[in-house]
Amino acid sequence: VPAGAETPALEAALTPLLGGRVSTDERIRLRHGHGHTQEDMWAIKYGRLPRVPDLVVWPESPAEVRAVLELARGHGACVIPFGGGTNVTDALRCREDERRAIVSMDLRRMDRVLWIDPVNQTAEIQAGATGSRIEEQLQRHGFTLGHEPDSIEFSTLGGWIATCASGMKKNRYGNIEDLVLGIAAVGADGALVRPGVAPRESVGGDPARWLLGSEGRLGIVGGGVVEIFPLPGR
Repeated sequence: VPAGAETPALEAALTPLLGGRVSTDERIRLRHGHGHTQEDMWAIKYGRLPRVPDLVVWPESPAEVRAVLELARGHGACVIPFGGGTNVTDALRCREDERRAIVSMDLRRMDRVLWIDPVNQTAEIQAGATGSRIEEQLQRHGFTLGHEPDSIEFSTLGGWIATCASGMKKNRYGNIEDLVLGIAAVGADGALVRPGVAPRESVGGDPARWLLGSEGRLGIVGGGVVEIFPLPGR
């Protein structure tokens, strides 16, 4: 495992905020520096990864995401969001020539369906919820999101939004851009961006559309309001 950059000041600042949810363990750092692609598996088994994150953190709320970003900015560190870790777009790969400290922000503790509106058939879901976790929670109430990529048990809502994902049932339910009605995200300046869920407007841009496919470059997706559907046969 590549040696990590020395980050005592950043660790000292993060620990009061997150407690034990900060790690510099070699295996944890390594796991957050690669995905599930063939190239990743080859590098792990037979080669090497030249650079991996120096710190891994696990926020549990949008407020903690914002606070981590503010601390990272203050200490000159960069942050890579981590969801299910499938990494099909190679977004987890760390640049070998990056001299700043790299923080991997693992969002998998933010994995809840926060509310369901059965009348308007919408729900707010946190970014770290995997597809199987989302379906488990929605189906208790007779609903489904209908988004089923091959990686449904690993990939997360935040990852789907960040990569503009598609699923096997897109002809029935649509792609992720058709399902997402609003996105909550935290930008690099620490501001919480939360576009409201409103009818379509004919003027102005839609920040939610900007974040679709942005792969973490414009901000870290914290969750979103999505369209849901009654389970078939109900």
